[in-house]
Amino acid sequence: MTMESDVDEISFTDKAGRAITLRLMDEYYHIAAFFVDDMIGGIHFRTIGDDDPFMQSEGLKVTNMYLDKLPDFTRCGIGTAIVELAEELSGLKVAFGHDDGSVADDGSHLTGVGPAFANHIYSRR
Repeated sequence: MTMESDVDEISFTDKAGRAITLRLMDEYYHIAAFFVDDMIGGIHFRTIGDDDPFMQSEGLKVTNMYLDKLPDFTRCGIGTAIVELAEELSGLKVAFGHDDGSVADDGSHLTGVGPAFANHIYSRR
């Protein structure tokens, strides 16, 4: 998926054949997904440096991920598309916090399908 830096949204077809629009809400720090005009959810990121225990170089860390505002839109490739777009726009790799049951100082934590999604993203590299 390619996107020019001056464009604030891109559309793609999810695994269920639906046209999904990804919209930059705050540069690449918050990317939201929409079906028609209804928000499915989004992912919030923050930049981190090599002093972060999760990274060995500068990157983006997922601090909040919610893709369940509408039913039946999970596990359709939307989260993966958001991560790929964030990485493409920023030139940085996306990282996730550890699945240790605690909330990090930055408010990030993995719940629900978050750990499986993080593993999916890491396995694609």
